[in-house]
Amino acid sequence: LWRMASSNTEGTNGSGDGANTNSEADNNDSNKKTKLNEFQVESDWTLISQGAEAKLWKIPNYLPQLSTWTTTTSSSSSSTHALAKQRFSKSYRHPILDERLTKSRCKSEVKCLVKCRRGGVPCPAIYGVVPPVIYMEFVEGQTIRAYLEQQQQQQQ
Repeated sequence: LWRMASSNTEGTNGSGDGANTNSEADNNDSNKKTKLNEFQVESDWTLISQGAEAKLWKIPNYLPQLSTWTTTTSSSSSSTHALAKQRFSKSYRHPILDERLTKSRCKSEVKCLVKCRRGGVPCPAIYGVVPPVIYMEFVEGQTIRAYLEQQQQQQQ
C-alpha cells in the first residue's frame, strides 16, 4: 500500500508546478529501505541462535588487523571472532514503522551495552552498528539461558 500511495503522488511536489520531486524522494526512500534490509551472510559465518527478534551469527577472524587492540580492551579471550546480531523485519508491521522500530531498538541496545561497559559491567564490546545489524565482540561461554537451566537442575 505504501508504494502504491507514493506512486499516485508522482509528478507533483505539492506546489502545483508539476515538478517531479516526489519521485526522486520515493527513489531515495526506497534506496534507504534497500540499504536497511541489505545484509549478506558470508559463507564462513555460523548461525548460533535465532529468536523472535534476531539471528546471531558468529563471524570468524573479524578485525584481524586489530587483534592486539581487541585483546587489551576486550573482556574475553584474545579471539578476533565477532558476533553479528541481525534484527529481521516483521512482515505484519507497516514497512516504515518496522524500519523505525528496528533502528530505534538497535540504537537502544547499543546505548545500554556501552553504558554497562563504561560502568564496569563485563559485556561485549561494540564494533559497529549498521541497522538492522549490530557487530559486537564474541564472548566464549554459555548463554544465560543455558546457565540458568543448569543452575535450576543442580538445585533439584
